[in-house]
Amino acid sequence: MNDLLDEQPIIVKDTIRFQWWVILIWLAVFAIGYLFRMMHWPFHGIIRIIGSGGFMAYSLSFLILAKPRTAGIIVSNCLSLLWVLIVIWGIFFNGGYPFNAGGAGALGLAFGFLFTVHIVSLYFMKKNRA
Repeated sequence: MNDLLDEQPIIVKDTIRFQWWVILIWLAVFAIGYLFRMMHWPFHGIIRIIGSGGFMAYSLSFLILAKPRTAGIIVSNCLSLLWVLIVIWGIFFNGGYPFNAGGAGALGLAFGFLFTVHIVSLYFMKKNRA
């Protein structure tokens, strides 16, 4: 009689994997936007919008397409939801910090575009590996 623990686990290599370096790139863009804000340089809002939109798009596309939802995917989606709540709180109750309504609209557009790019690329990667 074989127990479940006696068998060797099968590692599936044809699935898409959550890449931490992509998350770090989007977080670096976001951090550079805050560095621009502290230095009072122009375009800090646009850089933060692109960085946060890319982070949210990448994490949500993996939540939709990846079957084993790992802790990294769940944590990154929780951080994305927290950022959306902070932006909404800033619009209504915090005088437009970190973004006003126009910035939130731009964040939505950046998220929509980057989400489409991520989901299509991940879909084709998954389809080609199957």
